[in-house]
Amino acid sequence: MGRQSQATRAAQRSVKTISDDRKEAVEQMNAKLKRKLGTIDKMFADSREANLRFYHKLGSICREVKEDPETYDRKGYRLLEQALYTQKRTLRKARQFAELYDEAQLNGLIAMVHENTGYRIHWGHLTYLLGLNTEKQREDWAQKAVRNLWDPPALHAAIKKRFGDRGVGGGRPHQLPATTHMQIRQMMEVSRNFVNKRNLWNGDDENVFANVANEAPDEIVELDLDNLEATKAHLRTIATEARAMETQIDACIARVKDVFKQRAKAEKAAKKKESGAGKQLRSIDLGDGGQKGTTGSRRRRAPASAK
Repeated sequence: MGRQSQATRAAQRSVKTISDDRKEAVEQMNAKLKRKLGTIDKMFADSREANLRFYHKLGSICREVKEDPETYDRKGYRLLEQALYTQKRTLRKARQFAELYDEAQLNGLIAMVHENTGYRIHWGHLTYLLGLNTEKQREDWAQKAVRNLWDPPALHAAIKKRFGDRGVGGGRPHQLPATTHMQIRQMMEVSRNFVNKRNLWNGDDENVFANVANEAPDEIVELDLDNLEATKAHLRTIATEARAMETQIDACIARVKDVFKQRAKAEKAAKKKESGAGKQLRSIDLGDGGQKGTTGSRRRRAPASAK
């Protein structure tokens, strides 16, 4: 095992100190005071569970309104935001919460608890957990927050330190499909998905750029800046690579068209050859004498001269 950083060792000492302090305090309590402590612990646990269930339910309602325009009107979700203007960001975060966490995942989040202190995840942590790309990342960092007794700012600092200027990443490694046909289809689907995402990010009803411009100042976090700068760098790379790949795609299109052209030419030549062979066979017939080259009719003899 490699050497641990000074910050990691300090964090572990802090957790151990807190746990030891609690244990020491509990040992000095009489029975009645311990019962009061138990009541307080349960109140904290219940409030944090209720806190998470409230935002998950809020997100589920927002998601339902947004995804069912026939029932709630095409502008239904936007009208909700207008009516609850000061909570617009909360509505979006809650909707994202409901999209990323099903009921089982929500229960798993609620069940995370530090054994010695009773510390649990609450809504403040979700601001940073929702910025992670994969379910595994979100679960791992939630567990780290509980294990290390991190409050939301501490969780944010740890995530930023881990991912740095690269932004939050992860997920399965990209792989090239087995056949050329599948590889071409993969390029087409990924390119189409980017166009669809671009339309989503810059839509008429709602778009990221307007949301950033209208976001309340106290709701903007440092991770937002990190992700925006990383996105800008990715888009520059996409633009450069897209121009280069367009030339390569043109070459591939020309090659495929040439294959089709040569194939059509070969098929035409084959049909012409087949047609010529058929004509040759039809021109060969047998006469009465069974000899090649004679026709089926006999040539009449000239009448004999009179003697």
